[in-house]
Amino acid sequence: MKRFFPWVAAAAWVLLAGFAQAADEFLEPEVAFKLSGRALDGQRIEIRFDVAPGYYLYGDKFSAEAGPPEVRLGPLQVPKGKIKFDETFQKDVETFRDSVTMTVALASPATAPFKLVVGNQGCADKGLCYPPTQRAFRVDPGPGGAPMRLALLSEAQAAAWMPVVAGAGIAKVNEVATSDAADRSGFSLALESKNLLWVAS
Repeated sequence: MKRFFPWVAAAAWVLLAGFAQAADEFLEPEVAFKLSGRALDGQRIEIRFDVAPGYYLYGDKFSAEAGPPEVRLGPLQVPKGKIKFDETFQKDVETFRDSVTMTVALASPATAPFKLVVGNQGCADKGLCYPPTQRAFRVDPGPGGAPMRLALLSEAQAAAWMPVVAGAGIAKVNEVATSDAADRSGFSLALESKNLLWVAS
């Protein structure tokens, strides 16, 4: 019996070491799918993802929402991607590698700062599928009809900053939940806790 416990402890150590090594193999989603944006003019915004080698994004998981509700967006214009059979979803899906650039237009020029929330989901070729992710920009209207100004917000900033229009409500934009570790992504915390439930077999 005494010989059994050292064997169990050794096996547990090897298992945890394997999880740690697997975690080190994958990039944080913000690095694997680098997001940037710029205003083309007073109403149109260009959104770009630069995808790291060995990773890809799903075309049907892109989204763009704005708040407050007075800011109305047109449809997100996404180019055509490549179709592949996806082992995770067991069906043909549209995917993007390397980079993808899309545009979204405001129904009318903005008169006050607003939040633009961009959604995406992607995977790594090695088998990890990330959960759906949202990141946000603060968008400020340009003076005198000049192009708008965009600033990418951190997770904590996005959760804390909410544009308010006098006498109006706030758009529900799937707000990022706050926590004691608001500056760290849920993916990072999951890796540190060895919770690799998102790894696709």
